[in-house]
Amino acid sequence: MAGLPVYTSRNVKVAFYSNNLDGFAPDSFVTFTRNSDVTEMEVGADGKVSKSFLPDRTGSCTISLQQQSAGNLYLSGLMNLQDTSGVLVEGSISITDDDSGSVIAKLSNCHIMTSPEISLGSSAAGTTRDWVFHCDEMWFLTAAEIISDEGAVVAQVTAAIDDVRSALGL
Repeated sequence: MAGLPVYTSRNVKVAFYSNNLDGFAPDSFVTFTRNSDVTEMEVGADGKVSKSFLPDRTGSCTISLQQQSAGNLYLSGLMNLQDTSGVLVEGSISITDDDSGSVIAKLSNCHIMTSPEISLGSSAAGTTRDWVFHCDEMWFLTAAEIISDEGAVVAQVTAAIDDVRSALGL
C-alpha cells in the first residue's frame, strides 16, 4: 500500500517576485491564512439552513527568516523602495514543496504590510525576522495547476516589476 509523500522542510520553496528566499526560521517559517471564512451560513426560525460562498480571497502571509538570511536584505531593500517611492511594491508569493506536493499556493498582489521587529543580542539564536505581507488573492493549487500557470505567474511578476520601475521613473 502506498503511503503519504514524505515532507521535508528543505524542499519547500518560497519566492517573492520570483526571487527564492532561504535562511528560514527553525520552526514554522511560512504561514498564510485568508482574512475571511470560505463560507457562511444562516439558520432561519424554521431551521432551514442557507449557505453561501464568501468572495473575499484576501489574506496575510508571514515569512520568518533567520537573522543572517540574505532574504532580509532583499525584503529590506523592497521595503525601502516602497517607503521612499510611495508606491506599493506588489508581487506574487509562491509556495511549493518540490517532492511531496503537499503544500502549493500562489498568493497574488502581495506587499510588505508589517516590517519585522529587530532585536540583537549575544547570539543569533531566537532572532527570527517575521515579514508580514498583505495579499489580494490566495489560491491553494494542485501541482498541475501551478505548473500550467507558471508562464502566467512569470508574466505577472515581470509586469509588476516593470510597473514599479515606470512609476519610479527608472
